[in-house]
Amino acid sequence: MSSVLFPLLTVEKFIFIPMNPTANKFDFSKLALFLSAVWILAVGFFYYPKWEQKGTEATISWDVSGYYHYLPAIFIYKSLRQQQYKDTLLDKYQPTPIGNHYEAYRHSSGNYVMKYSIGQSFFFAPFFLIAHVSANSLGYPADGYSYPYQVAIGTGELLLALLGLFFLRNILLRYFTPATTGIVLLLYVFGTNYLEYASITNAMTHNNLFTLYCVLIWLTIKFYDQPSLSKAAGIGLLLGLAVLTRPSEIIAAFIPLCWGISATADIHSRLYFFKTHYLKIITALILAGLVISIQLFYWKYVSGNWIVYSYQKEKYHLLHPYLAECVWQFRKGWLIYTPVMIFAIIGFFILFKKYRSLFWVCLLFAVPFTYLCFSWEIWWYGGSIGQRAMVQSYPMLAFPFAAAVNYLLNKKLLVVPVSLFMLLCCYYNVWLTHQAHKGGLLDAENMTRAYWQKILFKYSVPIETKKLLDTDEEFIGERKTVATIASFSDTINLNKDTQFSPELPITVPGRYYKWLRVSATVAIPSKEWETWKMTQLIVKFKKAGNTIKEKVIRIQRLTNETSGTDVFIDTQIPKDFDTAVILLWNSESEKPVTVFNIKAEVFN
Repeated sequence: MSSVLFPLLTVEKFIFIPMNPTANKFDFSKLALFLSAVWILAVGFFYYPKWEQKGTEATISWDVSGYYHYLPAIFIYKSLRQQQYKDTLLDKYQPTPIGNHYEAYRHSSGNYVMKYSIGQSFFFAPFFLIAHVSANSLGYPADGYSYPYQVAIGTGELLLALLGLFFLRNILLRYFTPATTGIVLLLYVFGTNYLEYASITNAMTHNNLFTLYCVLIWLTIKFYDQPSLSKAAGIGLLLGLAVLTRPSEIIAAFIPLCWGISATADIHSRLYFFKTHYLKIITALILAGLVISIQLFYWKYVSGNWIVYSYQKEKYHLLHPYLAECVWQFRKGWLIYTPVMIFAIIGFFILFKKYRSLFWVCLLFAVPFTYLCFSWEIWWYGGSIGQRAMVQSYPMLAFPFAAAVNYLLNKKLLVVPVSLFMLLCCYYNVWLTHQAHKGGLLDAENMTRAYWQKILFKYSVPIETKKLLDTDEEFIGERKTVATIASFSDTINLNKDTQFSPELPITVPGRYYKWLRVSATVAIPSKEWETWKMTQLIVKFKKAGNTIKEKVIRIQRLTNETSGTDVFIDTQIPKDFDTAVILLWNSESEKPVTVFNIKAEVFN
């Protein structure tokens, strides 16, 4: 097999990594594992340690606080049902915005029910207990949310990430060379959103499930090599914990069920294997069921019901999955924000030809997993880098990914372009990660194609660029034949009680002009930081009373707390309309905004 040129400096000018493991005793996968671990720890400890942040940026915040909330409720406050401490504690640390605490909700029984499953708290428990026994001696309150808890959870999750990479290397080496394995490790850590969920936002379920899947795959391989009761028990416990963490992870059962099946003829032998080792299989099923039952007993204890749908209005749309939105659209497309994973898709074709025993288990896992992931009602999964719910599938996708890497880098004509693409993906992912935190250009929840194109690989842009998060229309250049068509002298005050302004009608001479600019001066004594609550400046074009075109900008994106800032929105004038109006909406915010000097201009 041919060699692959890999850009690593050595004692010689270049290092050639042979795809034939017998050609060189150097194990590149060990170096890759070391570099990956160093990078994860460096990013987690030095670039953006979340335990040093406050409020919604802290380690225990947003969804994490919901998964974590079981531990202080049980071990500190001993109030799993009523949670009398909840509001005071959450208002003090503000892991979610004030008034938006969703760790638990009031059930019809009168008790509080946690929104999230209990499984994640099992991963947290050892680090929580370390923090709890040391908090007072370190001078911090032992209340579950103070600094020692944040540090312990964040640091513990870094260690769990390294454990996952260790097992990922081991399982890949079973089927691929050290060179291929090492490249996959480096691409995962430098080139995918796994970096975000292993090193920074690492207390989310995705990091722990990534590691759990790696151990599950490794244990499954060992079980089929040499079946034993202890391995079967381990598989059952891991499956149970996966489901206990996220119920949709029931898909993980395909891994031990279908591992190694390469043809329909193998199904009969697999059934015979299960029959021969039925005690082991039953043990695995019982242990998985016992672990999952912890959630059922919790629901019964707090609500009186064995089954509770704690996500309330959120649900799966299984008949109408958001495939296009989740794969290639710019708000949160998986391949838009993690393009290197195209190797995993390509790799399925190579698995089918060369690694048939891996193909079917990977396919039977990946298809339903992805379908479920992309069917969730909140398909953009909040403020995240790319499709974060896909991260825990990466251990299984590592097999087609590695197959593609191995194949493409053995094609002489493809070595250079594929290597350059890999390096570009790594730079892109590091750039995205930086812009999601310190850079500030990435809006992790509301990206658009126009805004993405404007900021790509940049480190600063004019603040007006953020308009493109709301509208895809932007006028660039010198305005000509400018004419003022409306000017409003009234001052508009929006607040908790007054959410809408009156509709301000304007007469637009559409046949003579192509663009409309609506400008205003705004005063914001206290900025609204929640995007969905920001004040909207809206322009509507109507025909026969129906809105045919509407453009919006969110004012607080463009200004901080001020006594007066000028803002404007540009929009192209449609050809067929009869009226146009200007409207302001405070979007359910309780913070006051004053708007004056509203003016409409047309221009070419």
